Amino acid sequence: MLDLLCAIVRDEPFQWPDIDDSDAGRLYEVAREHGIHLLIAERIWQRGQLNDCRVMLRDRLASALRNQLAVEEIARQELRSVLSAMAGAGLAPLLFKGTALAFTHYPDPALRPRIDTDLMIDSSQIHSAGAILERLGYRPHPFTSGELVMYQTPYSKSDGRGVRHTIDVHWKISNPQVFASAFPIEELRMHAVRLPALGPAAHAVGSVHALMLACIHRVAHHGDEERLIWIYDIHLVAERLSATEQKEFVDLAEAKQLAMVCADGLAVAQQTFRGYGTASVLARLNPQATSRREHSGIYVTRKMRKVDVLLSDLTVLQGWGPRMKLLIEHLFPPPSYIRQLYGVSNGALLPLFYLWRIARGATEWWRHSRPRPHQP
Repeated sequence: MLDLLCAIVRDEPFQWPDIDDSDAGRLYEVAREHGIHLLIAERIWQRGQLNDCRVMLRDRLASALRNQLAVEEIARQELRSVLSAMAGAGLAPLLFKGTALAFTHYPDPALRPRIDTDLMIDSSQIHSAGAILERLGYRPHPFTSGELVMYQTPYSKSDGRGVRHTIDVHWKISNPQVFASAFPIEELRMHAVRLPALGPAAHAVGSVHALMLACIHRVAHHGDEERLIWIYDIHLVAERLSATEQKEFVDLAEAKQLAMVCADGLAVAQQTFRGYGTASVLARLNPQATSRREHSGIYVTRKMRKVDVLLSDLTVLQGWGPRMKLLIEHLFPPPSYIRQLYGVSNGALLPLFYLWRIARGATEWWRHSRPRPHQP
């Protein structure tokens, strides 16, 4: 199924297999789980092959694309309002990851499904951004917090039409310490691009940094799964880099000690979608030359358990003070988080719920990730 789906996304000639409704339904679910069902619908519609597949598969693909086009317009207007409100308060957020790529690299933003919009702001503006979102009807998720354990806060609301909007406010690009401070917002702003479709206040990270962040996102946040849409993001951005941008990317990957992470993402993207631009960028990288001093390389050379991520964080942090602070933040998040997470109204019961959380989560820290699915 993955071979067929990737061939369709690559816009290669293909023939629908002789399958029954059960297999057709499974094919759709696989495409949806990998986030490429909308691309599949668009590709086969453009090729005039939508009516050649089984009726049930055709109807699901067409319905998904129609629904997403409608939701996309609602989400766009909502995001414009959020960005305008933040700009009016003197904030200058940067869009990155899925929503940013949807508007900078996809032919139609609706073809890039996402469950949230990632914004990066200055760390000094965290509370201001939260206040603006709450004024607009958003509410924060139950999420642990601390100076070292978490660098993002998600907010959500459902509008009058039942559409759910989620804004994930970041002040660093990633939670793992080895990636967290790699790209300060000041650096990202220097190379930002405008997004006119989202209003005059909308800016996103530039292509070189977008490719770097796509490679990081694939291993830093979702090490136990390999979704084709994340690989396609890498492919799309890499294919559009100019020769000058390719060199900038390679120099940046080596300077930030991220060559192994970037090479791994590009290799999978080239193997899957066979892009010439991707192959060109990959050929310029030389991760072997820096692999011995790239601590981030462990994210591609081993299956990272939660305890491995913690050990990596403790290695990156300098001094016993910050290391102890990180451990304490993991074990004892703020009481407000415990109250919200478990619905605790009696403060005297908080110690019991702290113990319950520690005991319940202990096995998760040592559990191995699932193997990544085979790529075509």
